[in-house]
Amino acid sequence: DYDFIDQGYLLNQNDPKLIIDETFVSEEIDRPTGLARDPTNGDLYISSTEEGKIFKVTSDGIKSEFYTGLSEPWGIDIDSSTGDIFVAEKATGKITKITQSGVASTYATGQTLITAIARHDTTGTIYFTTGYANADLKKITTNGIVTQISSGITFTRPKSLRFRENTIDLYMALGDVQSSSINV
Repeated sequence: DYDFIDQGYLLNQNDPKLIIDETFVSEEIDRPTGLARDPTNGDLYISSTEEGKIFKVTSDGIKSEFYTGLSEPWGIDIDSSTGDIFVAEKATGKITKITQSGVASTYATGQTLITAIARHDTTGTIYFTTGYANADLKKITTNGIVTQISSGITFTRPKSLRFRENTIDLYMALGDVQSSSINV
C-alpha cells in the first residue's frame, strides 16, 4: 500500500512514516502526501498536508522543518539546477515556489484542488492535476501560460506525477493503486 515511489524511497500513508531502503526514519510526519529528492545532495523533501509543512530529511536521516504555513500541501517537486521547491497547495489552488533559503512566492494561482505536480527540468514547464475524483492534467510554462493536457480524459484520485529521468515520459500514480503513463 505505498502511495509514492521515487528512486528507491517509499511513502506509506497507512503507516505515516518515511521509508528509506526499508528503514524507518525515527520520527513520524503527519499525513505525508508528497515526496521529492534533491538530486544534488540526496536530501528528501516531504509535504505534510495535515501540518501544512515541508520537512527535510538529510541523507543521514536527520529530519527538520524546512517550511511552514502552507495550506494543505500535496504534490512537491524540485528544480534540479536551483534547488527551488514547487509545492501544490490543494486548499488554495496555487503552486508555491520556495527557494533553498526559505523564501516563498506564488508561482501560479487560480486552480482548483491541485494534488500532484511535476517539473520538467529541460523546459521548466510544470505539470499538475486539478480536481480529485475526476482530475484533469494541466501544464504551466515558465511564461505563466496554463494549458489543459488531458483533453476530456479524467483521472481518478491522482497522488503523484513524476518524469522519467532524461525523457518526456510523465508517470501518474492514482489513488486506486493503478498508474498511468503519459507521453507529453
